[in-house]
Amino acid sequence: MKKELGTDAKGNYLPLRTDDEGRPVSPDTYIDDKIYSEEEMVSLFRKVNPGRKTRAEMTDFFPPLTGQNADGYFIMFDRANPLGGEPLPVGRVGWKYLQKHKLYLTTGIKIIDMYRGMGLSRSLWRKRDSEIIKNTPAIGMASNFSESWIKLIQSEGWKIDPPVESLPESIQDEVRETIEGEKPRRLISKNIDVAMKKAWEILKTTTTDFQRFLVEVFGIPRAEARKLTASPSLQQSIGQGRLTEFITEREFEQIIDLVESKQYEALLRGLEGINSRYLRTSEERKNEKKREKYANDPEYRERILESNKERRKIPENKEKRNRRLRERYANDPEFRKKKKRKI
Repeated sequence: MKKELGTDAKGNYLPLRTDDEGRPVSPDTYIDDKIYSEEEMVSLFRKVNPGRKTRAEMTDFFPPLTGQNADGYFIMFDRANPLGGEPLPVGRVGWKYLQKHKLYLTTGIKIIDMYRGMGLSRSLWRKRDSEIIKNTPAIGMASNFSESWIKLIQSEGWKIDPPVESLPESIQDEVRETIEGEKPRRLISKNIDVAMKKAWEILKTTTTDFQRFLVEVFGIPRAEARKLTASPSLQQSIGQGRLTEFITEREFEQIIDLVESKQYEALLRGLEGINSRYLRTSEERKNEKKREKYANDPEYRERILESNKERRKIPENKEKRNRRLRERYANDPEFRKKKKRKI
C-alpha cells in the first residue's frame, strides 16, 4: 500500500513497503547531529514534498512572529527506507534565537504523514531542548491543541498558556497578536521564571546607582550589593542602557546562574568583562571609520598629514618619538637590521 505524503503533496507518493495502516515496514530512524539551515531543510524535504516552502515564504499560514526562517533544524532520517539511494527525511524540529528578547522561539516539529503515531516527535523535541535550548528561556506557539500533544508538551517541562506578562515586555505585543490572531495559537514556555524576568529588566534599566541596579534587577540582598563596586565605565554603560548590546546568549545564561548561586563577585567580574568588550568594540568601530575616511577623503587626509607635521615640530613630541625609536632599536633585532642596511 502506498500512502500520500504531506498535506500539500497531492499526487506524490512514496515508493515504500507499508503495513495495512499505511506505515512503513521496519523503519530505522535516527536524528542527524548536523544543524541544517532553513534552505538546506527545504531542499531535503522537497525530495518528498515538491511544494515545500521556507517559513518566510508561507505568509498565508504563519503570523509575523512565527513566520521567520529558523536559525537551524535537526532532521530525522529513516535509513531502512532510502529514497534515491539516500536516507529518507521523515521529521524535523527547528528553533530561532531572538537576540532582542534574549529567548528562543521554537519553529515547530513536523513528522511526515506516513511516520506519524510512532513516537518520533518526542525524540526530536528532546534533541532540541537538550542540545540547543538547555536552560535558556524559550517560547513557542502551539497550533495543535489535541490532548495527546498537550500532554507531550507538558511532560517535557514546558508550560501551557503561561501569562503573557511573564515574558519580556519587548515581545508581549507580538505574542498577544499571535495567540489572538485569525489562526489561534497557544503560548508555551520553558525556563521563564522570576529570576529570568528580572534579568530581562536590564534591557530597559538606566540607573547610575550600581547597588540599586543589583538589588532591583537581580534581587541581590542590599547588604551584599553594598559590598560590590563597579568601575565608572560600567556605571556609565548601565546609566546609558548600553550594557546588553553585546551580551551573548551564553553570557546571559551564565549571569543568571551566578545570581542564583549567589556568586556576586563573579557576577561583577562578568559584567565588567561584557562592558570592556563593548567599549573595545566601540573604539574599534570609531578607528575603522577614521581609517576609511582617511583612505577615501583627500581633504581629510591632507588635514591629518598637516596636523601630524605640526605636532612633530613640537620639541616634546620630537623627543618622545626619538625615545621610542631608540627603545625599538635596542629591543627589536629586525628593526635594528633594517636601520643598519640603510646606513
